[in-house]
Amino acid sequence: ACNAIIDKGMYELESGDNIKKITENVSPELIFQQFYGSKDEATSPLYTGSTSSHDFYHTFLCNPYWGNSSWGSTTAEPACEFEETKLKQLFADGEDDLRWFTFFGMSPGGKVVCHKFNNFDEDADDYLYCMNNRVIFRLADIYLLRAEANTALGNNAAAMEDLNTIRNRAGLKNYDGSTSLFRAILDERGRELFLEGHRYYDMCRYYFNTGISVLKNTSAAQMEKGKYRLPVDPALFENNIVTLQNPFWQGKV
Repeated sequence: ACNAIIDKGMYELESGDNIKKITENVSPELIFQQFYGSKDEATSPLYTGSTSSHDFYHTFLCNPYWGNSSWGSTTAEPACEFEETKLKQLFADGEDDLRWFTFFGMSPGGKVVCHKFNNFDEDADDYLYCMNNRVIFRLADIYLLRAEANTALGNNAAAMEDLNTIRNRAGLKNYDGSTSLFRAILDERGRELFLEGHRYYDMCRYYFNTGISVLKNTSAAQMEKGKYRLPVDPALFENNIVTLQNPFWQGKV
């Protein structure tokens, strides 16, 4: 499937100098997006309700990263804070990595802010809206999925070629073998697809490929028992006696 998408030539990777376009709804790299391309679809009242674009994106922003909106001038710190030590470990190359240079900054209080999606605006009625589409799939994701699949198949040379395509686009050197190839691909997906909704599933696949759990507060033994699956709502058992709780969560909810 990855080969079919990449080889068909319908999509192309954005250049490193233009990676900001990936979040601006106009890139040839984009395969599938959740559309917020008009004010009517993106709009939400500031205090009485909101769309998913507003709810998700605005929690990571603060002054001065609010695009065209003046509302953020009163927001000195982001509502959502990152684990800064882990984030800087992931982006260990700092500003040599074009993704860090392009999509991250600092709040007035010195906290790391991700402004990857910050095309906010507001109208005369105090409606705050985000015009960034939510990226679901894009070509860089497919390259890294193919790298992961080839690693699982033992095709390491092909995997490294795809991994290095994405690393080089971000201004980084080729993979140097200092970590396992599976781990290098996991970390690259973390950098490339930050805040695009893939991380949990990437970490689950990493466990299945390596037997190593990297999910927070989750051991390999817990993964083996199925902790990665969500628990079934106990209320469902009242109307369906044959419904079973996922094994890990039996007796816990």
